Amino acid sequence: MSIIRKREYLSVLLFSLFILAVLFCHKTYNSGTYLIVKDRNSDKKWEYKLKTNEFSIGYKHSVEKTQAEELFKVDKSGDIILWETVYEDYGVGLPFLPEEGQLEVRDGKFILKMNRSFKEINMTISPIAEHYLKINNKKYMLSKLLEGQVRSINLKIKIKG
Repeated sequence: MSIIRKREYLSVLLFSLFILAVLFCHKTYNSGTYLIVKDRNSDKKWEYKLKTNEFSIGYKHSVEKTQAEELFKVDKSGDIILWETVYEDYGVGLPFLPEEGQLEVRDGKFILKMNRSFKEINMTISPIAEHYLKINNKKYMLSKLLEGQVRSINLKIKIKG
């Protein structure tokens, strides 16, 4: 084999290794658990990578005018598990019955522990309720995301990798 042939062979080999390394890094970087938020009134969609497989949905309760927050975990199969609801006061529509979960009071807040599983979550977002998503300790105001409109959204989990 001539020196020119060896250099061509080495160049092709190095280039192929470089391409494989880029593909591997891309796949590794993009793998993980993602929360997909879809505006059901349009084609808009947002993807959020969950670093801890947890997120929450918060809102102002329509009757009590106090904050409530629902905490979710994602299991290995991609199901969304509602495991805790935190709210400041009893009121119409807020859970409190024994069959709804285990209720405790901590730091002046009511905490209902439960284990409810969902494949997806559909909900209506209103600027009045000040809905937000909290992902990786960052709060996303849904009414701002949806341009202040009353919208229906769908939340699903996508596992990549």
